Amino acid sequence: MVIQIITIVLVVILLAIYVVAMPIAKRKQLQRQKDNFDQFIASLKVGDHVVMQDGITGELTQVTEDDVKIKIAANVVIRVKKMAIMTKE
Repeated sequence: MVIQIITIVLVVILLAIYVVAMPIAKRKQLQRQKDNFDQFIASLKVGDHVVMQDGITGELTQVTEDDVKIKIAANVVIRVKKMAIMTKE
């Protein structure tokens, strides 16, 4: 009987730790990812070769606060939001 109570108490303690610790750890990781992405977006400059979320690649020709213009082919320049850029090549 005592062993069953101890087991139940330990399980409840482990569940409580999991329920409290996991959201805290997840929140910290999401904040780090957001900070890294913000730094990446701030580092974009004219001449960078980038890849967008949909796989389109091109060269930045103009960078504004929210948007960028990307040359994707000869005489083809598109304007997209900075958030659509995934990485630099």
